[in-house]
Amino acid sequence: MESIDEGLLALGMNVRQVLYLYLERHYKVRREDIPERIRDLHDVLKDLLGDGGEVLEKFIARRFYSRLGLEFIDHKGWTLIDYLENARNLYKEN
Repeated sequence: MESIDEGLLALGMNVRQVLYLYLERHYKVRREDIPERIRDLHDVLKDLLGDGGEVLEKFIARRFYSRLGLEFIDHKGWTLIDYLENARNLYKEN
C-alpha cells in the first residue's frame, strides 16, 4: 500500500484523495482493500488517465520493486498487475 500511496502522490495529495474517493464510490473499494483489488486500481487509472495511467503504474511498480530489493525491468505492454505478479515470483525465488 505504501508504494501505491507514494506513486499516487506524484499527482499531488488532493488528486490522490480524489482517486481514493472515486475507487470507494464507484468500485466499492476502500483504500486499505486496494492491494487485494489491484485490478480495480488499474481500471480507474486507465479510465481516468489514459496513457498517463500506464506511466503512473510503472512508477508504482518501481517503488514496489525497490521496497522488495528487486531490480525493476521495464516491459512494454505490462500493467501494474503484471509487474506485481512478476515481483511475487521473483521474491519467492530469492
